[in-house]
Amino acid sequence: MKRILGIFFCLLPSLITAQVTISYPHNRQVFQRNNANEANFSILGNCVTTATSVQVKLVPVQANQGTLVNWTSLDANPAGGLFQGQVKAKGGWYTLWIRSLVNGKALDSTSLSRVGVGENFIIAGQSNAQGTMWRQGEKGAVDDRVICANVYSFFTEYNQNPDHRLLKNLTTDFPFTDFAQMSDQTTIGPLGLSKYYWAKLGDSLVTKLNVPVCFINVAWLGTSMQNWAESSRGLATENPWAAGQMFATGFPYNNLKRASELYGVKNGVRAILWHQGESDTYHKKVDKVQYKKYFVEVIETLRRQTGLTIPWVISEVSFGATAYYGFPGIVDGTCTTPLWNPEIIAGQKEMLTDGIFTELYSGPNTDQVEIPRANDIYASCVHFTPNAYSQLADLWEDKLNASFFANSKPVLPALLPSIMLQCGPANELVVSTKSNFAKTQWLSTSESVISTQSTKQTLSPGKYSLRFEDALGNEFSVPAFEISNLTPPQTPVVTSKGELIACQGGSVELSVSSGSGSYRWSTNDTLKVIKVTNSGAYTVSMTNSLGCKSALSAPVQVSFLDLPAKPSLTVASPYFIAATQKPAGTEYIWKQDGRILTETGSQLRVNASGTYSVYAAKKYSPAITCLSTAADLSYILPADGGMSFYPNPMVSPGSIIQSVSDLKGAVYTLYAVDGRLVLQGVIPTDGAFLLPSGAVGKGLYKLVLATSSGTSYTRSILVNE
Repeated sequence: MKRILGIFFCLLPSLITAQVTISYPHNRQVFQRNNANEANFSILGNCVTTATSVQVKLVPVQANQGTLVNWTSLDANPAGGLFQGQVKAKGGWYTLWIRSLVNGKALDSTSLSRVGVGENFIIAGQSNAQGTMWRQGEKGAVDDRVICANVYSFFTEYNQNPDHRLLKNLTTDFPFTDFAQMSDQTTIGPLGLSKYYWAKLGDSLVTKLNVPVCFINVAWLGTSMQNWAESSRGLATENPWAAGQMFATGFPYNNLKRASELYGVKNGVRAILWHQGESDTYHKKVDKVQYKKYFVEVIETLRRQTGLTIPWVISEVSFGATAYYGFPGIVDGTCTTPLWNPEIIAGQKEMLTDGIFTELYSGPNTDQVEIPRANDIYASCVHFTPNAYSQLADLWEDKLNASFFANSKPVLPALLPSIMLQCGPANELVVSTKSNFAKTQWLSTSESVISTQSTKQTLSPGKYSLRFEDALGNEFSVPAFEISNLTPPQTPVVTSKGELIACQGGSVELSVSSGSGSYRWSTNDTLKVIKVTNSGAYTVSMTNSLGCKSALSAPVQVSFLDLPAKPSLTVASPYFIAATQKPAGTEYIWKQDGRILTETGSQLRVNASGTYSVYAAKKYSPAITCLSTAADLSYILPADGGMSFYPNPMVSPGSIIQSVSDLKGAVYTLYAVDGRLVLQGVIPTDGAFLLPSGAVGKGLYKLVLATSSGTSYTRSILVNE
């Protein structure tokens, strides 16, 4: 036990500081799957500003209720504490996990206990779709995966359920957060009066499809097809049960449009489940032609105004009894004089066969269910009692069959527009959003509009939300999210490759030691590594992918040393070239055809034709020696067989012997023409040797030179003096 407590208290600091939160999706939200049993949906939330990545995981709530999506990247580069991304999942019921990471190490996590990929339906029509005030005996769904929008938006006395959120009367500002399991106490909002038979249908569909099912109810009691058509024109239409009493302008159609615009777009929707016709039967104001005309107008208007081709499943319904229509008095305690209208049924059937619209499907015929109907104040000879709920659920399930799910084309969930955070010129927070919407509004926490621009909003850190409007005027909102100032990159550090001191004409390589992004040097260079050629102090700043700029690096001082003066190069004599103008404190470096020679003096013996170069070299430090500009000379070896003797004839004081070979230690021998040895000696040094003329008389001689390396040279010489 102590060990467990110890582990808990060790973990407590990290649990307390965990800051990852989810703004979207909402708990128990169901995303419409496509016909391949998949949905791609957005995720939006906040994490610590130091997080470098965010991952998502989807875990089936129970075995066989979905397909695991193990930890996978959601946002590889969250910014300002905001993360966003999309995930693709198979149909199922999931716990959605989000975790933030810093350089690959998990930091914290959070979850939504329930998120679904399944089927969404909008219920519309009149009271046998809406439900009634009769809630006695009604039960909610058994399965946790049957979901509804648990809100109510009409007169409070019509629905006093304590377990839903009550909205302002007739508001179409439906909330998008109140999804709940369809329990005994919930309401199928925003206009449903009770669960009615939809809870049983939900259980049946979940069992059959093994995916969650969500219902949104915008039906309204007593409405005729004329009410729906006229309200779709934006008119106030007369209540068929109260002469002279008008429904509010646009009611009930506006609720269907708003549900399609809000839930149908964000969640996606499989179909509108339409159950209406009783009012038209009783009042006998429409025939088949007129009923269809009104119906076509409603569907055409909805599709035109929303831009959505939502499938419709159209019930066949016309039944009522006269006692209901004498309400509040029950005629004789029984539901006498049943009424059916084959014209209405024919109109409903022909909607499917006339080819006016695509995506219309046959719904159940409920005219023979529970006949006669109950005559109490709730059923009033037209509504169903709980005794019929199972039969009604079965009739709907028969129509929502495998063929329907394979062939209908659902509206798929729209992804949230992306939100981009950047730094401005002074590292201020700049926020943009990318979408195809015609209008954009940035909202504060009080929901006041602070901007209508889509890009480059300069905002202070805080909480914001977004509201968009498409070209048709339909709204799409992004829930509240929080943004923080972006963290500028760390101040870069400049390093050099080698010494920061170099010779004029050379370069020093400078580089940024860490970080990634774009660079701006004091030279205006933009590379990570630069080479500089002038003395000075060099700095660099870094800009990351979000446009945030670092502070300037500490300056790095680079110095370039003066070069020695260029020497001059001449031919001193055969086999020797000489450098002159040697600067003080320098040495010579010789090269033959680019190859460095060992000679460092001012004179160089040459023993081959080629290009010779000499540099003045000044050593500033053990590591730095600067070279002058090269003095070059093209030298051609004399055509004298390797030894020169000049002048010849010899004159006073003598002639110079030079050779391509080293003269040091060479033996010279002078022979008369008769073979007598006249003179012999050893040359003490290399270079040029003066053979004195006074050592021999006039005449013709033979000079033999034998070098220490074994090479011999012979010349005929003449002495005239």
